[in-house]
Amino acid sequence: MNKLIPCVLMILLGSFFSLSSFSQGTPCMATSGQIGTVADCSGQLTTSGSWTIAGLGIVDPTPSSTCLTSASTPAHNHWITYTVPTGITSMRLRFQGKTNGNASVRLHNISVQVYTANSCLGTFTLVACYNDAGSTVDQTLAVSSGTVYYFRVFDADGSSTASNEFNYCINVTHEGNNPCIAIPISSFPYSYSGNTSNAGITNFMNGGCNGNDISTSGFGNDLFFSLTLAANSYVKLQLTGTNASNYSELSVLTYANCTSGPFTCHPNGSWDGGLQASSPDSSDTPCRTVYFQNAGNYIVRVDSDVDEGAFTLLADTYTPSNSDACLNAQVLAPATPVTINSTNCNYTVGNDDPMPPSLFCAGTVENTNWFYFQSDGSGNNVVVTVSNVTCNRGYYTYIPGPPGPGGYAFYSAQGQFGIVTSSTTVCGGTYTSAAACQTVIPGNTYNVTLPNSAVTNYFMIWDGNGGAECKYQISVTNVNPLPVQLSSFDALRNDDVVN
Repeated sequence: MNKLIPCVLMILLGSFFSLSSFSQGTPCMATSGQIGTVADCSGQLTTSGSWTIAGLGIVDPTPSSTCLTSASTPAHNHWITYTVPTGITSMRLRFQGKTNGNASVRLHNISVQVYTANSCLGTFTLVACYNDAGSTVDQTLAVSSGTVYYFRVFDADGSSTASNEFNYCINVTHEGNNPCIAIPISSFPYSYSGNTSNAGITNFMNGGCNGNDISTSGFGNDLFFSLTLAANSYVKLQLTGTNASNYSELSVLTYANCTSGPFTCHPNGSWDGGLQASSPDSSDTPCRTVYFQNAGNYIVRVDSDVDEGAFTLLADTYTPSNSDACLNAQVLAPATPVTINSTNCNYTVGNDDPMPPSLFCAGTVENTNWFYFQSDGSGNNVVVTVSNVTCNRGYYTYIPGPPGPGGYAFYSAQGQFGIVTSSTTVCGGTYTSAAACQTVIPGNTYNVTLPNSAVTNYFMIWDGNGGAECKYQISVTNVNPLPVQLSSFDALRNDDVVN
């Protein structure tokens, strides 16, 4: 598993703004606030702004009394307006009297009133009032997307001169910018379109999860989503809409603490978490169904590598079907070949897969396919034939030795299968190997012979090698066309089996 190391939690995005000197004395002449690209305001509170005439402010002594500590008529006004874009959840506001230049023109008792209004003509609603009784205001304000805010900067004690100067810096935080404010995926199907270059989205952690390609460096911006799931849950995930130069990664993470982690790539059925495209110039990641064995809270991370850009995250629930679990095993009939495409979108690991995985030649389990057939008891051997096999390579991960010292590599493009019987003759119970399991190389044909002196229920399990997606054909001989115990087979369900 990869460990993801959080960077220093600096999640805000900031910029300074120069204040022009004559025209910001009323709301309808307010400076238009803009958000820049630097997270730390240090070094930015150096450009002076000032007013040169006294402006007409909104003075309501009752709600604004905390900003009017020494005078009923505060001196001068400078107005700034900002419309909150989609996704922004908070703003950090920093205003200070200029720290260089002529001390006689510094603003020594800076105060800020924050209003909302539909237009500069009002009606104005006071939402905050800050007066730190000194030269600096540093406050964080929860905000709503689409809301128009007006900031009135003034000297609360009424002693300022006509040329008092000040500086300011505004930072914004985007929803999902760190795991503690992850965007909840609370209903399905789910779709979220965004852009990792949006204001307020920064790089919270470095590193990534290996998937069907090498993980991202993690140095790009990332956005986080949260999932709260019951035990034995399945979620189908896909990341689409990225541009050719934006090598994005989708990963599922477990964590102990949303601030400090540790954050670990989720291993069960998620390509160790990674869902990135099969090559850096691909625009869509493959669909992947992720199995969550344990109930709990999980994080889904969208991370760009270097070039930021647009994306759409898709998520939906999934119920195993069509040979993705023992209870949904595909019935094999005589002289009726079946073709399967074992994608990671439609097939995944589950809690009913036989243990140990070596029963079907697997070291790890990713995208299992189940089949069921019943020998006819004729005395003629059952022959299972697997042919017409093609595979893509599996995911990129650390493969330990021996042989060799071990290292990071792609799982080879192949599959494996095993044929077992159950101590209960149906799903569940203790599984026992009925024949030697097979490692399947594309282009080859595999025949497995099974005894047939008595009617026997057999199960066949296929798994891609390290998540390798394979297409193959299966045929069987000397089996019953309709299993005698099919109704019992379908009906036996219990709490320990995915259904």
